[in-house]
Amino acid sequence: MSAFAELSGSEGIGPATVRLLIRLVAQTGRTASFPPPLGHPRWSDQAVIDYVGSILSTVRGTGMVTNCAITAVDDSSLERLLLVSIRRLLIDEAKATPVGRLRRRLRTLLTKDGRFIS
Repeated sequence: MSAFAELSGSEGIGPATVRLLIRLVAQTGRTASFPPPLGHPRWSDQAVIDYVGSILSTVRGTGMVTNCAITAVDDSSLERLLLVSIRRLLIDEAKATPVGRLRRRLRTLLTKDGRFIS
């Protein structure tokens, strides 16, 4: 059973959805420069599983998966929607780190100076 069939049926989030989330989080976390979850030095298999667990343990995360399933029309559209949503979650979390806060502060300060171009 596919993740789309699982989510569009009465089963809800099941093993196929979790496998899809693990694959997409691994793909996004490892190919982009997002910081790994707390307690992990890199995007290892365990870090990916822990991150998927943290997503599914929150109302925001399960709501994100549900909203993607409602919007999707097939397996590929569900995968694309989840990929964008995971990327946005990782961006939000990266902005909340000390390095992310410093980057935003520097960008704000530098945009006020006409000598610097973004």
